[in-house]
Amino acid sequence: MRHVVMAGAGIAGLTAALSLARHGTRISVFDRAPVLHEAGAGLQLPPNATRVMAELGLLERLRETAVRPDRLQIRRGRDGATIVDLPFGAAAEARYGAPLLVIHRADLQAALLEAVRAHPSITLETGQSVTSFAVDGATVVAKLSSKEQNRSITSDGLIGADGLRSSIRSRLAADRGDDRTYSGRIAWRTLVPAAEAPVFARASATNLWLGSDAHLVHYPVRGGTLINVVAIVADRWEGSEAAPNLWTVRGDPARLKKPFAAWSREARDLIDAAPDWRIWPLFDRPPLQRWSTGPITLVGDAAHPALPFLAQGAAGAIEDGWALGLAAARHPSDTSATFTAYERLRHAKADRVQRESRRQGAVYHFGAVAAMARDLAMRSMGQRRMLNRYDWLYGKPAAGA
Repeated sequence: MRHVVMAGAGIAGLTAALSLARHGTRISVFDRAPVLHEAGAGLQLPPNATRVMAELGLLERLRETAVRPDRLQIRRGRDGATIVDLPFGAAAEARYGAPLLVIHRADLQAALLEAVRAHPSITLETGQSVTSFAVDGATVVAKLSSKEQNRSITSDGLIGADGLRSSIRSRLAADRGDDRTYSGRIAWRTLVPAAEAPVFARASATNLWLGSDAHLVHYPVRGGTLINVVAIVADRWEGSEAAPNLWTVRGDPARLKKPFAAWSREARDLIDAAPDWRIWPLFDRPPLQRWSTGPITLVGDAAHPALPFLAQGAAGAIEDGWALGLAAARHPSDTSATFTAYERLRHAKADRVQRESRRQGAVYHFGAVAAMARDLAMRSMGQRRMLNRYDWLYGKPAAGA
């Protein structure tokens, strides 16, 4: 049985491990964290992600805590006026053959971890970092480091699933140097107990509020008991050059209130209801021309980190994992060919997601005059044309949709 080492046990690494194991590959997963904390806040799982979860047998498990929003409401920040109201829920599920869900990141991670730990072809070790690697013919020798010992492991392939600050990427693309750049925006994240949130925020809807140099997203998770809130604002970042670990840096609520001071009362009430905030500076990286070199490849944010304006971070990682499984089925004994085929399946779309996410961020944060033109254009498109804009992301619509 082919053996592959996975560096990283995030969404990309766990999904890839499950997908590869389905097609006859033995996987050793290593993660630098001593404990895989169920941290984070909410995230969106669009149909291109839930379709994979269904194939992996995890969709019904996720439905236990996820919410299927009935609508997507796009609103104007300064007065709360509705710009666009799109039917999601049953309509999206019928159109794409898979639901659009919103879920707590910890619930998604828990489902993936449970499946990984139950699979006989996958082992998972924490507190272990892949610090270097060398290709020796058709095999890869990876060096592992932990508090207790350093050791080496030889395998048929190595996958870097180690996120935005990927050490595997740094070694594969050493000529690029550290090409991370601060985007000029900070994401503020919180979870508000539904009982303490304004009534409008409890509805089964994904809400997107647009304003000058800021936007707000909120939706219910955990069966509607919590409201996930994300505020993204243009601001300076005074921390280290590297993005901090997710969900660890507290933000001062007084600083967040300034960019929303002129927004509608509803939006400000929701912001005020938050018990606390965590801040996450948004860093970007230019696309890589190649993700793979022989028996080594990259997945998820290590390969193609995208700014969050299309809500495709988790979905892209999940699609990568599934594509690796498809490629493995086509090339069961040649790891380099598997990784090349995977890259062909995913590279063009991932590149487009990166480009479109950057563009969407600018559109969301338009100033007054440009925002008026944007809002008018969105209204004039109507529901069908607006939904058509998501087809390249979510998948080919069912016949007649």
